Amino acid sequence: MQGPTASSSLASGSRPARPPLIGQARAAGYQTHLISAHPTTNMLPSFMAAFESFKQMPEVSGAPLTWQALAWLQGPRQRPFFLWLHYMDTHEAAAAPTAH
Repeated sequence: MQGPTASSSLASGSRPARPPLIGQARAAGYQTHLISAHPTTNMLPSFMAAFESFKQMPEVSGAPLTWQALAWLQGPRQRPFFLWLHYMDTHEAAAAPTAH
């Protein structure tokens, strides 16, 4: 796939017209859903437009986001789906384990 990805465009400060993978999935008939813990995801209208539905859960930890995803997965499906989970936990500082 050519062109910038959603993550490289966001990192550079520009806003992507549509994340390529999501756009391709949606064009192929996939149901697209986003569950995001990022507090400003909804401030990217072109990004959000790629999804048929979304759930914004600002700054929650991984467990509640995962439970929300599992609940969504239990819902009825008429077609294949693309589910994007945006965790914030991985952005926290991590300390190296101490030697034993």
